[in-house]
Amino acid sequence: MAIKVDVSALEQSVLIFKKLRERLVVPVESVGIYLKSPGMLFLKKHLLYYSGVEFDEPLLTQLFEEVTRDPVAGDDENIFSRSMRHGFQYVDVMEKSLNDIDLGAIIQQAFTLANAYLPKKIQEEVTVYILYGIRGTGIMLGNEIAIDICDEYVSIDGFLDINNLIAILAHEFHHIGVHENISNSLQHVGKEKNKSLIRFIEELLSEGVAYYFLPSPYHGGGTLDRKWNNNLGNISVILSKVSHCIGQISNGAPADPTLTQQLFDEGLEGYTAGYVMIKAIHDVFGRTAVFDCIENCLLFPQIYNMAVEKGNLALPIMNYNMR
Repeated sequence: MAIKVDVSALEQSVLIFKKLRERLVVPVESVGIYLKSPGMLFLKKHLLYYSGVEFDEPLLTQLFEEVTRDPVAGDDENIFSRSMRHGFQYVDVMEKSLNDIDLGAIIQQAFTLANAYLPKKIQEEVTVYILYGIRGTGIMLGNEIAIDICDEYVSIDGFLDINNLIAILAHEFHHIGVHENISNSLQHVGKEKNKSLIRFIEELLSEGVAYYFLPSPYHGGGTLDRKWNNNLGNISVILSKVSHCIGQISNGAPADPTLTQQLFDEGLEGYTAGYVMIKAIHDVFGRTAVFDCIENCLLFPQIYNMAVEKGNLALPIMNYNMR
C-alpha cells in the first residue's frame, strides 16, 4: 500500500501569502495556478460533495483581499477566513517550522497508528494533500485526505504541534479504513433501505471509532472542545435524534433532513453520539465487538442496544428494525 504526498497547494499558498505580506500585487495567474493545484482541486471536490459549495477564483480573491485589509482573526469568523488570517500572520514562522520536520515520517507514523485500530489494514493507495491557510482542518473523501496545517490545533502561532498533526492525520486515515470496510459491506446488501442505513451509519460509526481510539487534538480547550463537552451534557437528547433517524430509515422512510443536518454540522452532535455508542460497546464487549461493527456496520445499532442492556447503561436504546 502506497501513500502519495502532494504539497503543491501549500507551496503555491505560501508564495501568495509572502507577496501579500510584502504588500505586493498577486497576479491573477498565480491565483489560478493555486486553484488548479491537486490539493485545491480536492478541496473544491470535497466542498461540492458535502456542502454544495462552488469554491471559485472570485471567492478566493475576495478572501485574500479581506485578509490583507484586516489580518487579525476574530472568534466568530468562518473557517476559511480564520485559516487565511492565520496563514497570513505566521507564514514566515510556519515556513521555517516546516523545514525543520520530516513530513514523510510524520505521515507514516499517523498511518501506522490508524491501522492499529482497524480490523483490516488500509489496502488502497492513499493520497495526502498538505494545504496552507485555506480551511484549517482535516478532510477525507474516498481514498484522499487533506490537512491544512493552519488548523488552530496544529499551528500554535506558526509553530507546528507534531503530536496534534499526527493525531489529525491518523483520524483521517482511519476514516479511509472504515470506508473501505463499509464499501465492501454495500456490495453484499440487496435492500435499498439497508444501503441508505449504511450510508447514514458510516459517518456516525467512523467518527465515533476515530474519536474513541485515537488521540484527539481537540480535547485541550478551544471551540471544538466546548462543543464536545456541551454535547456530552446533552447526550440523551442527541442519541434520541440518532435513534429517530435510524428508525425512519430502517422502516423504509428517508431520515428527517433537519435532524441529519443537526447531527453532522459543525456542532459535532453526531460525532459525539458515535463516540458514546462506541464507548458503550467497547466497555461492555471489548474491541472485537467494535471491529465487528466496522466490518458489518448494520450490526452497529444492534450491538449498541445489547451493550446498553447488558451494561445497564443510562443511555437511550436505538429504534432499529433490520428486517
